[in-house]
Amino acid sequence: MRHGLELPCGGASVPVSTLVELGELAERAGWDGVFLEDYLIHYSGDDPSTYDPWLVLTATAARTSRVRLGTAVTALRRRRPAKLAREVLTLDHLSAGRATVPVGVGDPGDRGLAAFGEPTEVAVRAAMLDEGLDLLTGLLSGQRVSHQGVHYRARGPLR
Repeated sequence: MRHGLELPCGGASVPVSTLVELGELAERAGWDGVFLEDYLIHYSGDDPSTYDPWLVLTATAARTSRVRLGTAVTALRRRRPAKLAREVLTLDHLSAGRATVPVGVGDPGDRGLAAFGEPTEVAVRAAMLDEGLDLLTGLLSGQRVSHQGVHYRARGPLR
């Protein structure tokens, strides 16, 4: 059995440096992975800082050597698959292969859905997840990708 530590992506009194330090401490304490939440707007407080999990994980990668690094779940429909593929690829290379990419439709209570005009219907979010996952997988494979879908379009490799 493996054990991962889930950390918030921000909060009223959580400096980003503390998240990186917690990642280091998790590795020293023997945890197998460090995973950050992926929200655009933190779910608690009136207007707390919310950090980009992939950037925080990259900083954590520079200060650790063993723990797996990823998000608790990334709502794929929120991120462009090509941009996410580049972020994951960069983290994976900087961490010597420790990147993990959990994806899903996202938290229905996420305040970022309405605030940024994202689809709230589960069927639409699920369709975007399915299509985006096919595209993300193709882009991460390093092979040439040609995709003309309902939600995404792409041609070319990502290296």
